[in-house]
Amino acid sequence: MFYSFVFKNVFAKMGPERAHHLVMAVIRVAGAVGLTRLARVRRTGRGEVQAFGLHFDAPFGLAAGFDKNRSEER
Repeated sequence: MFYSFVFKNVFAKMGPERAHHLVMAVIRVAGAVGLTRLARVRRTGRGEVQAFGLHFDAPFGLAAGFDKNRSEER
């Protein structure tokens, strides 16, 4: 619900490059101030992952090409 609201009202109204740079900046700032710890990602041992209060049947990560300029590689 929150994600669809943000997408429809923010990201869908801007160009893809601007949306990309905005999201990368938000991720960078969230990591710098420690907000990424709120995700509480933990593996269940069977390849399943629970994160953000949601259950995923398989591990997940950034979509291929999201960090297309390799600006956030560590």
